[in-house]
Order: sequence, then C-alpha cells, then structure tokens
Amino acid sequence: MRFSRYLRTTLHLSWLGLKNNFMVTFAAVGIVGLIISVFAVFLCLAVNVENAIESWKREIGVVIYLNPEITPEELGKIQKMVNGYPGVDRSRFISPQEAWEELSRKVRLGPELLDSLGDKPWPGIIEIKLQKPFWELENGAALVASLSRLPGVDEIDYGQEWIGRANRFFRLVETTLFGLCLLLGMAAIFVIGNTIRLIILNRRDEIEILNLLGASSGFIASPYLLEGLIQGLGGGAVAVILAFLTYRFGMLPLFQTFGFAGDLNLSFLSLKTSLGIVTVGGITGLLGSGLSVRKHLVL
Repeated sequence: MRFSRYLRTTLHLSWLGLKNNFMVTFAAVGIVGLIISVFAVFLCLAVNVENAIESWKREIGVVIYLNPEITPEELGKIQKMVNGYPGVDRSRFISPQEAWEELSRKVRLGPELLDSLGDKPWPGIIEIKLQKPFWELENGAALVASLSRLPGVDEIDYGQEWIGRANRFFRLVETTLFGLCLLLGMAAIFVIGNTIRLIILNRRDEIEILNLLGASSGFIASPYLLEGLIQGLGGGAVAVILAFLTYRFGMLPLFQTFGFAGDLNLSFLSLKTSLGIVTVGGITGLLGSGLSVRKHLVL
C-alpha cells in the first residue's frame, strides 16, 4: 500500500513537472528526437547496405569462358569436373547463340550488329553459382584458381573482388555508425540534463518544502528521473517517426531515381530495432536526468 502511494505521488509530481514546463519539455523531446533520428537514418541505411551485400553474394558466381574450338566431348568432361568441385552449387552451360540472345534482350541490340561482327567465333560459357561458404572472397578465390587450370578454359570472370570492396565499405559504415552513436548519445544526455536542471531550478521552493517535511532524497529525486525517462522515450519515438519519413520520402525515391535499388528489397527498420531505438532514448533520458539530479539537486 505504501509503495502504491509512493508511485502515485511520483507519477503525479512528474506529470505536474511536465505540464508546468510544457514548452521546455516539448523542445527537449524535439531536439532529442532530431539527434537520435540522425543515428536511426544511418542505421536504416546500414541495414539496407548489409542486405544488399548479402543479396549480391547470393547472386554472385563464376563465369568460365571456354575455348571457342572446344568439342562437345571436351565440354561434357569439363562440366562433369566443374560439378565435382566442392563449393559449386550448380552450373549451366550457355552456348554462344544463347549468350547473344540474352545480351540482345538486355540491351536491345539488333541482329544486324551480330552480322557486322563477321565470322569470329564466340566462346561458350559455363555459369556457376556457389554455395554459401564460398560466397566469401577467401574461399571463392581458391576455387577460382583451381577452375582456371581446367583444360579448355580461356578466362574466368569472378565478381567477388567487388563484393570484398563492398564488405570493407560496410565495415567502415559500421565503425562510423558506432562513433556517431556515442557522439549523438552524449548530445542527447546533455540536452535532457539541461532540461531537468531548468525544471529543478523552477521548482526550488517545492524541493525545500519537501525537505522540511522530511521527504527522503530518493522521493524528491524520483519525479525528475521519471521526467527524464519520459523525455528520452518521447525523443526516441520522434526519432523513429522522423527516420521513417526520411526513408519513405527521401531514401526510397533517391534509390529509385538513380536506379540503385534494382531488384533489392529495400526496407525500413524492423519493429524490434525501432523499439530498441525508443528504449535507448529512454535510457539516455534517464542518464541525463540522473546526472543533472546528482549535480544540481542539493538534498
């Protein structure tokens, strides 16, 4: 019973503090929301970059260009050897005619262009899709080196080097995101801490009365801690909303306009991640109010 009365009183005092300092609280929530939204937007971008890299890894493969003079018997042996390699998920032979037809469909070339190239023979192609462990550069490079030694192989096209550069770029994004998180977190703590300080100064008379009535330090401090928590949670919620608006009306149109999206399934942050951002906002608010209470509330 005593705890329930304590809780009701804390909630009532917090409500009065937020209500009586509405403009200060509103400004703090808005500023914290803007600060955290920068992190949320970068996090959304990082998640989509990671998804894009994983999607490209699934599609990446090895293209073997065969000697144009290869015989059907030699082709059959090569295909059998290729399928026997560990790491090869599946392979497909594409004849010169099929390769040209596919190229014509993609870039809309006319048949007269093929005639203008003369009688130069086109190479056959073996297109290989790799198993998951061989999506990584280290494993795939060893497989490509082995395939290049097969008889009848003129050249091998392996796009994993580009994926490796994309991976390194993503690691840089992760490091930047971590540093940004620390900087923005400190900024949010500073904003909420100063807001609570102003509220404490505005309610100095009330605090002195509570002291004279024998209220404990925890009882006096708890409303301010709760106010900081509420401001942080509100800022986190505002950040998620702003990040979604940026994603919906900024990121998506930009990717679609410049053709970056392609076949990628761009998406916003998951519900779990969004709730995590709101929770981080609440923890940030609690830290900011705690530091301010400790520094400015003389009990």
